[in-house]
Amino acid sequence: AKVSLYSLYLFLLAFPLSVTISQGFAAICIFTFAIDSYRCRQLQTRYWHPMLIIGFLLYYSLLCSEIISICKTIMLKSTDFRTIDFYKFFLHSEISDVWMIFIIPICSYFYQKHRATVRRVLWFSFALLCLSGFIALFTRYRLADYVMDGFQELPGRRLQHYAGNLTGILVYLPIGFMNTHLTYGGLLGLFLPGMLVWGVLVRRVLPIWKLLIHWLLVSLALVLCFYNQSRSVWLGLIYVFFLLLSVFRNRFQVFFLRWKLFAGVAVLLVCTLTAGLVIVKKNWLLQRVFTETLKKRTTENQRYFIYRNTFGMIHDNMWLGVGAGRFADSHYQYSQRILQEWEQLWYELEITPRGHAHNDLLHFFAIGGLLALVPFVFFWSALLRHFFAKPHHFRKILFSGPLVFLVAGFFQCYMLDDEVVLPLYAFIGFFYSPKEEVKPLRLSAFFSFIVPTVVYILLIFQRNQVSIADVYTRKIWVKDPVMKEKVLQSLYGERLQQVSIQQLQEGFGIEGCLTHRHYSQPPYGIRERPWQLGLFVPPESENQPVKVRVDVWQRDAFDQDKLYKAHTKKKWRSYSFTVKPGENLLRFSGLQKTNPSPVFPKNIYFYDFYFYYETFLNKNKNTAMPTVRFGGLCDYNL
Repeated sequence: AKVSLYSLYLFLLAFPLSVTISQGFAAICIFTFAIDSYRCRQLQTRYWHPMLIIGFLLYYSLLCSEIISICKTIMLKSTDFRTIDFYKFFLHSEISDVWMIFIIPICSYFYQKHRATVRRVLWFSFALLCLSGFIALFTRYRLADYVMDGFQELPGRRLQHYAGNLTGILVYLPIGFMNTHLTYGGLLGLFLPGMLVWGVLVRRVLPIWKLLIHWLLVSLALVLCFYNQSRSVWLGLIYVFFLLLSVFRNRFQVFFLRWKLFAGVAVLLVCTLTAGLVIVKKNWLLQRVFTETLKKRTTENQRYFIYRNTFGMIHDNMWLGVGAGRFADSHYQYSQRILQEWEQLWYELEITPRGHAHNDLLHFFAIGGLLALVPFVFFWSALLRHFFAKPHHFRKILFSGPLVFLVAGFFQCYMLDDEVVLPLYAFIGFFYSPKEEVKPLRLSAFFSFIVPTVVYILLIFQRNQVSIADVYTRKIWVKDPVMKEKVLQSLYGERLQQVSIQQLQEGFGIEGCLTHRHYSQPPYGIRERPWQLGLFVPPESENQPVKVRVDVWQRDAFDQDKLYKAHTKKKWRSYSFTVKPGENLLRFSGLQKTNPSPVFPKNIYFYDFYFYYETFLNKNKNTAMPTVRFGGLCDYNL
């Protein structure tokens, strides 16, 4: 029992620093706890935990779904039993995480016996998480790789995401010792609700220095969470704060009735909002977060295609899903269907992440069907039911972090992230005590689950009703944001947008097409059709352009998110055209590539087009924006 307890402490201290080490300590803890429970003949008593049972059913449903699917395919003679990769299924699919749920009853058991020590260890764990994030905020190195490489920068190592310049200091997305900023944001989401609200409401006399350190860490965590730009965690935190406010409203009322405290909170809120505006102004990544959220014509990091393919999987495999470990392959197959009609989306779909659905609920629905959806719903319903159960212990405040992932899981697959899901199950063990549940408020729990779920499902259904033609947009390169919007509108056929001659003479660039064709499987072939664009000059305009120069630039086509470096560009060729009012056909000779691509993106590039209007009928009048037409693959025909 002592080995299991100390292994648990080491796991809690290690998970903000190393997923491998923390999982090792967790495995030792689970193994030794099972041995001790067997020796004491308390297996049934210690392991009787509702969340363990529901969690086990969730993973067991995936196993059942897979077995039924295998039997079905063998009976239909569509596959051979010997070709099934059981190694991949059991060790590299979603079901391989089943061992992690056994940390739930262990954390619940030890918290009852060593409450003060567990809280103290978790506080140190929170401090390590904040400290590592603070260091990562000001360094371009990924701390985990940098430390493993002996505190040196090795060639080829991926660097941090540059965020901006804050008062002369270069800052980066804080990820601590994690692999991604979303993982780090998820760990902050586990701690923040409890640490913030517990510090406000707990009526305990603590030394002033402890209170100062506690609030310093909480303030730092809030800044890091904001700078981390994990929008899913932001929404999850707001959701949990509302839940805590509804359950502990009487204590909040007492707190806010003290006018001094209320004034202090108001001042703190104003300062926080002011600082937030300053940070957003200096941080181009945060600016992109807010602008992309409000845009209509955006793929939002390919979410449109991810959800579109996921809905296709669910529609075609409603009962049993596509199978654990098969989401990526199924996603690829559905992408091929889209490319049969929209070949110009090859690059967009190629760089679209295919590992998961970016939505916990949809992912488990897609891989396990309704068989997995039912225990998934029960899993979160049981947590909410326990949260609203009376009496309302402060334990529910301190460990309310898991509820963040009900809403945050609508935007990311946190239950598939090994760096998050194991601490998540540990916090569920601390949060959920079967002995404390007395009077569950089922109606409150029902609405707390069903309202955000239904709202989000309706939202993504509404977003995916938009056609591909209305979502996909080509990149536009121009300094003036007003001019950029006019170019964008012209691509969608809006005519008679008045622009100055100077704006057209300064020029603008529009993303073109790939140098190769997509033929389902590599090698990818050479384009045989000539490069041609259409240019419509509005004849009703009082002043039309006469000559236009088009510079063709060659740009790399690799996935920038994986390699994290800019696409190199170089000027390839320049063409000059005389245009007339109405339709014009611009032909670009000599752009065909001669070498095929063995694999994407080898030998594959973009050809982008930069337009410079040089001559006009009248130099002193404004003109209407000409419309560029690309056709399917920069092969427009009149």
